[in-house]
Amino acid sequence: MAQIATTIGQSKKLEELGISTDTSDMSIWRQTKDWKGRPIERKMRIDATPFNQLSHIVMGVESFEEYPAWSLGALIKLLPDTIILDNGDVCGLSVLNIGVYYRGFVDRNIVQGFENENIFDNCVNMIEWAVRNEHIKIKK
Repeated sequence: MAQIATTIGQSKKLEELGISTDTSDMSIWRQTKDWKGRPIERKMRIDATPFNQLSHIVMGVESFEEYPAWSLGALIKLLPDTIILDNGDVCGLSVLNIGVYYRGFVDRNIVQGFENENIFDNCVNMIEWAVRNEHIKIKK
């Protein structure tokens, strides 16, 4: 099945980077107890409702863990359209097939790029790079 949102691991990485869960546009629910209160781990559900906005999910003794999730569109919205390097060069964001890049406007050289097999990993890695290089400002 095609991936439609970040995995729990990718979501945790974004949270660790300081990305606000308010920017997520989906939720992942992992059921931890069934209707008899027995521990389970296999049932997961991705919901198009943003994080912390579902209240109808917990019924009886069933127990769920909720995680924020980002669609591909929400991840791309987190990335600045343009960045300015220390030397004054201006670079633009390019998303091509599965690759995510920042390229110089003048020379079209790739300043930073990720082209692993998973576009969600590539976006998360680019967000991490942009945060670490202060192209994405995190409120502390």
